[in-house]
Amino acid sequence: MGKKGEPAGSNWVSVANTSKVANTGISLKKKIMLVLPNHHWATSDEYYTMWIIHPIQICLLAGQLEEKYDVKIVDCIIDDSSEEEFAEIVRKERPDVVGLSNFTNEYSKAGHKAVDIVKSVDSSIVTIMGGVYVIQSPVAAMANPNLDYAVIGEGEAVFGDLLAHIFEGKDLPKKGVGYRKDRKTVIQQRADFIQDLSALKYPAYHLIDFMKYATRYSRDSIERPRALPYARVFMTRGCPIGCTFCPVESISGGPTRYRSAEHMIGEMEMLIKNYGIKCFSFDDDNFFMNKHKAEEFLQMVIDRKLNIIWQMPATAVFMIDEHTVDLAKASGCVYLNIAIESGSPRVLKEVIKKPINFDKLLRMINYIKNVGGIDLAANFIIGSPGETYDEILETIRFAEMIDVDYVKFFISTPLPNTKMFDMAKKMGYLDDTFKFDQHNWTFGTFNTPHFRAKDLRILRAYEWDRINFGNPEKKKKIMRMMNVSEERLDEIRRVTREIANPDDQPKIQQPKANS
Repeated sequence: MGKKGEPAGSNWVSVANTSKVANTGISLKKKIMLVLPNHHWATSDEYYTMWIIHPIQICLLAGQLEEKYDVKIVDCIIDDSSEEEFAEIVRKERPDVVGLSNFTNEYSKAGHKAVDIVKSVDSSIVTIMGGVYVIQSPVAAMANPNLDYAVIGEGEAVFGDLLAHIFEGKDLPKKGVGYRKDRKTVIQQRADFIQDLSALKYPAYHLIDFMKYATRYSRDSIERPRALPYARVFMTRGCPIGCTFCPVESISGGPTRYRSAEHMIGEMEMLIKNYGIKCFSFDDDNFFMNKHKAEEFLQMVIDRKLNIIWQMPATAVFMIDEHTVDLAKASGCVYLNIAIESGSPRVLKEVIKKPINFDKLLRMINYIKNVGGIDLAANFIIGSPGETYDEILETIRFAEMIDVDYVKFFISTPLPNTKMFDMAKKMGYLDDTFKFDQHNWTFGTFNTPHFRAKDLRILRAYEWDRINFGNPEKKKKIMRMMNVSEERLDEIRRVTREIANPDDQPKIQQPKANS
């Protein structure tokens, strides 16, 4: 073991040795490699591997570290790097620390493979993993003996202090770290949330080939950027609503934390100046939670004459009003996706626990449609524990009735560390043996006395197809939204229906109790 318990071979040096060697110009800054593992290493399923992940968070972390360390970003997704190619990169670069960002549970295998590859190249390299998977399942992450540390919380709050412990012998952070001591795994409580997001330095996009991401989109989707080049940005973290299915509360916390409008605008102006960005996509969990702050930002976009368009894939329609919509339109909004979840008032109130007023919802949908120029989509979830089949049909009828430009149906999947997972366990539909990293997330998760998972799989595909494409004019609009030909759209529809074949249904858990 090295100083103060860090893994063997962690190459501890004093902070004085990170400066340039006198008269040589050679930097002895410690080398930090930040990695996005390739999803292909986890699964061959194209649904999970077609995504191009904009490395916002890993670039943001790099921005906080690069002054003190020699930081390199390796995105194995965008380059579709093989395991052998990644090993060669590690061998060539010889980093002191490799930090891996792992997304959700279905990608965990890729993260663990990357950890194993690093150690196979050089066992002295310190491995650190963070991301949603680690926050939700730190024990599972640390079960890999090749993983030295887990970051349990926001990386910008923990990673720097952890590096100071590894390289400078400073005390281990008191929160937000998984590690081993005396051959036993220690899991600390998650790190405190960063309260002042405006104190963070901007993402270090100069460490990547940014235009690789800005000039393409990964799949045919209604959420494709409406203009290129584009950038993904965020202004907030956290959501206080606490919907039972949503893991955001455990990942980003309850109170919504905002960057200042000036800080947000500064990043956007930097992206426009450096990369010619024309379109912005906001990756916020609840941008409109504080209506005053959101509207202040939109007004600043207008006043600064940024001349952009923007879109939001997740919009809390219950937090906006007519004035908000007017500002959104004037500031360049071209697409909103509203998360309704259910057409059943009982399911919303008692199962999902989302505070939607149906009268206001319908009023805002009609207002957005009448304003014009804003494509409008809506999300719905079917098959929650405690939901009846008739209530699922109620949601489908409601989704058709509101007549938005596009509707999406998701099958309820109770995720670890959510209230809905606890509900499903209590009802006897799921238990701790369920393997989330082996589950196909487009399928149902469990059977109940009210419905079978394969019923939902069929219903979801065919009602999605009927509601969205039954009207020729609506179909043409969706072709425009997705930027595809009619032949390509029909192919997407056909494949979606074929995937719903119940003969391909994976093994699921059977009910152990009535709801």
